[in-house]
Amino acid sequence: FGRDRECPDLRLRGMLHLVKKFDVISMFQIILILCGIYHVVAHSLVLSGLYGIGHLPDTIRQVYFSFDLLVSLSAWLLTQRNTLMVSVHGLIHIGAVSHLFLLLPTTLYSQIFAMSELDFNNKHIPIIVFYVWGTTQDIFTHMLNCYFLYQANKSCKKIKLF
Repeated sequence: FGRDRECPDLRLRGMLHLVKKFDVISMFQIILILCGIYHVVAHSLVLSGLYGIGHLPDTIRQVYFSFDLLVSLSAWLLTQRNTLMVSVHGLIHIGAVSHLFLLLPTTLYSQIFAMSELDFNNKHIPIIVFYVWGTTQDIFTHMLNCYFLYQANKSCKKIKLF
């Protein structure tokens, strides 16, 4: 009889642990959605020429691009959706981060970072197309990640985004 009395407590504790786990996951999803929206806006401003990153110190650029990669990969880990876009995004950003940390500096990424400051002088057309395509792909990767995170968050009843 004593075991029966303890079972509801154990079940309740197990359910509370599960609810807390869902709360943490849901909050992490919301934070990733906000970070994704930030990246969509920031990349759109850079692509349109309204904001540049050339004046930023190298350490800020390193953190920014590393964070960009981390946000996208984290969104994929939570949703397991958008795999192709996140993979392409990851390949591009691993190259960019390697360049910024001087692990693997390349002329390609030097030119890409110059174009982010609207310096298109002496750049070949394929490099310009790659820059515009890559940044546009980056924007849409974050948009789709936000959408899939929102869909995953809607299925969690504890915390609603809207």
